Amino acid sequence: MAESSPKYGLTRSGRGWYRRVGGRSRYIVAVSRCPTGVAADAWFEKHVAHIAKPAVATDSLGEAFNGFIANRRARKLNAGTISDYLDTGRKLVVLFGSRSIDRLTSADAEAFRATLEGLSPSRRQKHLVNVRAFLRWAGGHYAPSWTLADFPNVSKRELRLGRVRHPPFSPAQVRRLMRYGNTRQRLVVLLGLNMGVGPHEMSLLKAEDFKGGVFTLPRSKTGVERCVPIWPEVLALLPKKGRLFDATAPVLIRTFRRLCDRACVPPWGIYHLRRTFRTVADTAGDQRAAARVMGRELPDTDTVYVTQITVERIGRMLEHVRTALRVRQAMKARQLDAWVFSLERRMHHRKHTGRATPTKRRERTARLCPPSDREAAPPPPSP
Repeated sequence: MAESSPKYGLTRSGRGWYRRVGGRSRYIVAVSRCPTGVAADAWFEKHVAHIAKPAVATDSLGEAFNGFIANRRARKLNAGTISDYLDTGRKLVVLFGSRSIDRLTSADAEAFRATLEGLSPSRRQKHLVNVRAFLRWAGGHYAPSWTLADFPNVSKRELRLGRVRHPPFSPAQVRRLMRYGNTRQRLVVLLGLNMGVGPHEMSLLKAEDFKGGVFTLPRSKTGVERCVPIWPEVLALLPKKGRLFDATAPVLIRTFRRLCDRACVPPWGIYHLRRTFRTVADTAGDQRAAARVMGRELPDTDTVYVTQITVERIGRMLEHVRTALRVRQAMKARQLDAWVFSLERRMHHRKHTGRATPTKRRERTARLCPPSDREAAPPPPSP
């Protein structure tokens, strides 16, 4: 690792001592004139006092990451992107929060990568990308000892294998999610399959956004226009007004994972519903309609010239997804399962008690008016 001065964090190279200022390496003094870090600090303080900031050498990693988050918030990035940065920052702060940013070693970077081993390849890749974005920003304000090479990308082979191990939800799995979910959980599943939205965007949706049965707001992350005809099953579960979910994105994620465990479905997360929608929509053959639903632009020249796609065209593609995943049958099965469960409960109660299932009124009356403690009157004598 390159030698640095103790007070101002000047870095030594073969040519001399330099420091990062405004995102660029600024030459300070030759090594022949100042062979030690203390001498380089003295020269720096005497001749370049207008950029001397002793606090840079003592800034902790946590403070630096807070500055990075403030910069990202000032750029008005998507709330989901900010949440991803914060997730990476928490992992860094837990390990090295109080340590100076210019005292971290390659072994520390390896220790951080080891904490990501239990995650999926795509999630590990997201954390590594976030750390490299932080280092690029920190290079213009601090003197980080970490380099981009300390956080290499996950191999493409591993990413491909991770995608193979996570196939889209099948119609049978969608039916189980509908069967074991409550109203909010079923709405989460249907929104992911109908609109291809993630948890952060779900948490911001309002009932007023679905006026006329068509969702037209642009995607918050990319700003690309969207046009999504809403399925009748979704409209039936929407509240009258206000936000659809009185919960944040992490709460929705945990709730969906509990539903997956209860329904014996692999807990791959809400975002896997978006992947399922795009995989099934691809078989319809209308890539541009699928991209309009997801809020994405295709990387071709026609994107510049195609300025409008009809609602009927997008509706045909969504009807294909609805039919392929058997959403209508899943909702009918949910109603049938509820009726069968109620019938089985009544039959089980009659079998074991010899009487019909008590109603709520009877149960309440039995609690308020308990039977008398007096013994029953003896039967009349037989003639």
